Amino acid sequence: MDKHLDIKNILTIEDILNQHESLSREELREGIENLGLSREDKGLLWRASKALMEHKGELVAIGRKVVEIVIGVAKRYPNTMAGLVVGSVIATLLYSIPLLGLILGPALGPFALLIPTCTGLVVDFKLMITAAPAA
Repeated sequence: MDKHLDIKNILTIEDILNQHESLSREELREGIENLGLSREDKGLLWRASKALMEHKGELVAIGRKVVEIVIGVAKRYPNTMAGLVVGSVIATLLYSIPLLGLILGPALGPFALLIPTCTGLVVDFKLMITAAPAA
């Protein structure tokens, strides 16, 4: 079968901006505060939410959209996010080992990220399945 790229199905910036309603400033701040992050990390997210981009002559609050997506994913998949954080720490530690990090980082770093993240995702899916009402 010859599959061609269907240009009509590619998401554009307009699609991304229109598919998700924006949170109010207070809802965004509350969402950031409810994340289990340090004060510095919350400050970084708040500053990132203020990032602007020019698109077709208009200013777009792209940072706000990205932070809204991060908050939504963190709320919906908390164990996956925890696994991603743990995997990131492990991968960073692997890369930081003097001399061996040059070999271990690229060889094991992707697995160090993948395994805890997938484990968290499996736990999240199991919790969703058990919480789903029986049809």
